[in-house]
Parts: sequence; structure tokens; C-alpha cells
Amino acid sequence: TIYGFMYCIVTFIGAGSLALTIDPVVLVFALFPFAMTFISKRRKNVYYEMDVKSTELVRHKWYSLRTFYQRNFACDMHMTDISDPVFMRFKKAVDASIDLCRQYGFKIASLWFIEAVAGSILSNYLPLLYAGWQILGTGNMTYGDGLVIVDTITYLYESLRRITDGYMDFYEHALFIENLRSFLDREPAISENREAPRAQYGDIELKDVHFRYDGCDKDVLDGVSMKIGKGEKIALVGHNGAGKT
Repeated sequence: TIYGFMYCIVTFIGAGSLALTIDPVVLVFALFPFAMTFISKRRKNVYYEMDVKSTELVRHKWYSLRTFYQRNFACDMHMTDISDPVFMRFKKAVDASIDLCRQYGFKIASLWFIEAVAGSILSNYLPLLYAGWQILGTGNMTYGDGLVIVDTITYLYESLRRITDGYMDFYEHALFIENLRSFLDREPAISENREAPRAQYGDIELKDVHFRYDGCDKDVLDGVSMKIGKGEKIALVGHNGAGKT
């Protein structure tokens, strides 16, 4: 929220001013969350890539599940062999999802590990070592200043971490919003011809019709001939990509 964001900024300014009066070097430890932003950004990009590719696989899986368990298709599933291709389609989508997790899972986990562990070590433990060295090693810092420094670093780190986390959340949402915007701005591949003659009400007859989608190596319609009489009601049934459209 805006309130939380402003709170983090005020906390950072106040704690940073206190740290400057004691030892400006400790501010370096608090700035590590900014360095982790680049790793977090890379992790968000990899996750977005994986999410885009997995969306289609999820549709295939749920399509198979809905078809298999719907009451309207129960008889066909048990009395015919239609369940075999449905199950194979589901299994193919599951196997592809597993391969996708193997492809991206290690990258995401590695980036998250570096982001979490490195950020925690650099911002939590190094300040303790530095304060201890300044107190016990050089004597340039009192015990009271050391406690204040450690506490101040904690406030600085948490404030910057919340700010960077909020920024990365906005960045992740922006990736999906940009995908939606590109979809909404997409122009139709076939524009409407307003000067074309209007279809007349009557019979529809197809003779030896062939059709192939772009990128396919075979026709989805191969020599189809049919006639739909005036006023006749029919149903075109087929799986996705069968050529119903």
C-alpha cells in the first residue's frame, strides 16, 4: 500500500541518518537489497517464461479431465475406446509439464537461493562481524554504538527489502499486463470486406473442400463434401484443431 511504502521511506531516512552519525560504512550493508534486485528481476523473468508455456499445458490437462469425468460423456468413456486418446492427451500434457519444471525449476530455485541466502548473510551477519571488529578489534566503536548500529541495519535492511519487493511485484504484474495489452491490440488476420455480397438464405453445399492450418504438415479437411439443407439443424463435433471452424 501507499502507507506502507511511505512508512518504509521514512524509516529508511531516519535510520540512515542515525547510521551516518555513528559510522557511514554500515550503510553499505543496508544497500545489498538493491543489489539483489537484479537477481530477483531475472527470477521473475524466468518464472514468467515458464508460466506462459505452462498455461497451454494446463488447458490440455483440464480439458481431458473435464471430458473424462463429465456425466454426459460417462457412457462413451466406458463403452468405447474414446477414453484412450483422452488419457493419452492428458499424459502427454503431464509429461510436458514435468519437462518444463525440469527445464526452469533449477534456474528459479537457484536464483531464489542466491537472493534469499546471500541477502540474509550480507545484510544480517556481516554487520555483526563488522561491529564486533570495530568494538573489539580497533576500539573505534563503543558497545552502545555497536548495538545501535546492528539495530539500525535491521531497520534499514527491512525498509529497503519491502521497497524492492514492492517494486518487483509491480514488475511481475507488468509482465502479464503487457501480455494482455498485446492481445487486446492485436489486429485481425482477416479484415472484414464490407463490399462483399451478403449470403442468401438457402442450402449450403461443400464439394471436395481442403484446408490446412499455417505450420501444419497435413490437411485438417481432406476432400470434405456435405450438404446442409435449408432450415436443417446439424451439429459439428470434433476435438480441438479438427477443423470445426
